[in-house]
Amino acid sequence: MFWAKPFIKCAKEIKLNCFATCTPTFVVYVLKCPCGMLYVGKTIRPVNIRIKEHKNAIRNYKADTYSDNPVSRHFANAKHNVRQMRWKVLEVVPKPDRGGDRNTLLLQREVRWIRRLESTQPKGMNEQLNLICFL
Repeated sequence: MFWAKPFIKCAKEIKLNCFATCTPTFVVYVLKCPCGMLYVGKTIRPVNIRIKEHKNAIRNYKADTYSDNPVSRHFANAKHNVRQMRWKVLEVVPKPDRGGDRNTLLLQREVRWIRRLESTQPKGMNEQLNLICFL
């Protein structure tokens, strides 16, 4: 389920500068579990497809299989239900006007959101920051 309440992190409201439906591509999104932990991800495909994949991984979680990822592992260990997951599009990354690699730009925006929302473990569900995209 998409979460429509204002996005608040660390007692500070985060203003989002985009309006997005369920189908945009090249987006950075955030997942929120009932205990408040966050996961920031990115996709070049329609975001609703990626969210369905997260939900399927949670429903079918088994350690050391294709469904074992930070989000599904957290939901299983914390005994959360997939219906409790909330998500929101943080940013739609447009095609660069002056050329450039849109995938690299998407990776950079994902890293910036992970840092801004402090979603790396142990505070969040992201395992690490991949800073190679800035080189």
